[in-house]
Amino acid sequence: MTTTYKTKIKNNSRIFNLFNHYIQDRKMVEIKFGVWNIEWMNSLFEGDPPQFKAGDTKVRGPRKNNTVDDRIKDVSGVINEMDLQTLVVVEGPNRVEELQLFFDRPEINGGWKCAVQQSGAQSVGLAIRTEAGAFQNPPFSQFDSSLADQAPLLKEVTDPFLMDTDRDDLDELLNLSGGHSTRKFTLPMVSLSGY
Repeated sequence: MTTTYKTKIKNNSRIFNLFNHYIQDRKMVEIKFGVWNIEWMNSLFEGDPPQFKAGDTKVRGPRKNNTVDDRIKDVSGVINEMDLQTLVVVEGPNRVEELQLFFDRPEINGGWKCAVQQSGAQSVGLAIRTEAGAFQNPPFSQFDSSLADQAPLLKEVTDPFLMDTDRDDLDELLNLSGGHSTRKFTLPMVSLSGY
């Protein structure tokens, strides 16, 4: 064994021991994480600033007949039953104000902070439960991926996007960037408490 190799092992084991000691001194944070396609959440809201439509308004949903009140009750009940700290909402509302309005309802347990990746009628949202102390304050920060150093790579691997949409064994060109030359995501970066 060469001296250099012995030195690397010694240095690595010292780093490992320091890291192991650090981890043992820290309480590991457990986070219940979920992803849910809530479907048609946009139909619950109207106006600017956003508000809920009247409770008896008919909206799309999983049942034959759905009202705004039905959907709020159903979705709130599931969220409370799951008892999550983090929820990714698929087919969420278009605006962060709408998702925050929903999670601020008294029917939903806990305090929440929300973000939305706007992508039209089926936006993806993030809701983080804040009062449990698992996350820093604020629990996340958002950044625009089109401004990142890796933006050209993201564009390269996602444009053009080819997919056989009509099952004829020919790939069609899908324009996922909405006519823009660069794919743009506003992504939240979550920050755990104590890290």
